[in-house]
Amino acid sequence: MQDLLCSQNIKTYFNKITSKVKKIHTLANEARKKGFDPEDKVDIPLAASVAQRVEGLVSSEAPDLLGSGLAQRITEFEKKYSAGDWRIALLIAEEVAKEKFGKFSNRKKAIEIGIRTGLAYITLGVVSAPLEGFVEIKFKKRKDGKEYIAIYYAGPIRSAGGTAAAVSIIIADYLAKIAHRQYKPTTEELELLIKNIKVELNGDPTERYEVSQCKRMERVETDRIRGGMALVITEGPTLKAEKLWKKLSKWKDDFGLDDWDWLKEFIVLKKKIHSGQGETKHEDTPKVTPVDSYLTDMVAGRPVFGYPLRSGAFRLRYGRARTTGFASTGIHPVSMQILNGYVATGTQLKMERPGKATVV
Repeated sequence: MQDLLCSQNIKTYFNKITSKVKKIHTLANEARKKGFDPEDKVDIPLAASVAQRVEGLVSSEAPDLLGSGLAQRITEFEKKYSAGDWRIALLIAEEVAKEKFGKFSNRKKAIEIGIRTGLAYITLGVVSAPLEGFVEIKFKKRKDGKEYIAIYYAGPIRSAGGTAAAVSIIIADYLAKIAHRQYKPTTEELELLIKNIKVELNGDPTERYEVSQCKRMERVETDRIRGGMALVITEGPTLKAEKLWKKLSKWKDDFGLDDWDWLKEFIVLKKKIHSGQGETKHEDTPKVTPVDSYLTDMVAGRPVFGYPLRSGAFRLRYGRARTTGFASTGIHPVSMQILNGYVATGTQLKMERPGKATVV
């Protein structure tokens, strides 16, 4: 606890907790070794940092990565860039895929673990999306015989959030370039977004219903609705295009991701659709325009506390409190009473700006 900025009493308190947890964890491992349980070790490794959490999480799919130096390598990247930088996810995914921390049975497995590692870092190693939301990749062939990568997603990718889901596509595309397995669709095949993503977005069937059109296609394994794939498309690059471009525009050329310039065109189109002409100017002064996207996917029966740019609704105040954690939102208890207790702890809210869903 030497790097923690706090009083000596607080340091002593945390050191005491750490010491007791390690003691109990060691005792539990000794008990497991006696052979009375299905596993001979404790399933959950101890982790004191994001790097250690990533290593522990991914090691459930690739046990050889535990203690391989993966966590230390992430820490080195964080010193070079900064904690949470997306470039770290790309670089660590690349090194894992190149088998620098352990060997894999085949190239497919190596790329899959690389994607899981990069996604685990983006999600801070605290959600199941890297293991359950991303299912697998498959190498497929175009009609001209060239190979490309298809990425399979499932419903639990939702836990990653829209931004991380979108970044997972970038990671896969980056690894596809390294593996020289790249899908280059023509402009006639897909619309603006899909035609520019050079890996196929696919997924396991999640519904019993089938699609109404384009059935029995040669390269699509099922006619049933694939919810995970649809979720990544709708809540990934489409919803988070601005955030993706803000990061990518700074260092995309360093990673050979210059073909993601199409995001600029997509952002212009998105603003035109959802807010007229986007930012309108009067006497060279930009004006904020209404954004209605948070209302379009609202479930019937849910209450609306405020319409785009109308007064009388909640105001967003940035900052963190002890009760709100990483990404939740705090509401004054009196506001809850005024709303007859409808908004309670755990209620999900979607906001006009910045557009990210939150929970009370």
